[in-house]
Amino acid sequence: LGQINKGNIPTKPGIYLFTDKKEKRLYVGKTENLQDRLYGKHRMGTPESSTLKRKLIKLKGLKKEEVKKYMESQFYVRWKVIPLAEITGFEHFLISVLNPEYNDWKEN
Repeated sequence: LGQINKGNIPTKPGIYLFTDKKEKRLYVGKTENLQDRLYGKHRMGTPESSTLKRKLIKLKGLKKEEVKKYMESQFYVRWKVIPLAEITGFEHFLISVLNPEYNDWKEN
């Protein structure tokens, strides 16, 4: 995640997948703006703006100031531009097929 460049991420709607270095599927998400979500919220944002960061703090015992560096060094991300009308169905499909580790966990 640390190597992603904001300018390389489209500002279109789509689906994204976080994996670790061993290709373990960690998290699938959807967004109306891939650049804003991936760069603005997951990479640069606070835990308040990133569900995944909150999950990592809770489940891995990371401190708020540690989670960004952890994600940058341990996570890889892939994305696919998908028409807005199709992203929810595609997200549910990927979650059911890939069974990513952090999509099952509930915050409350």
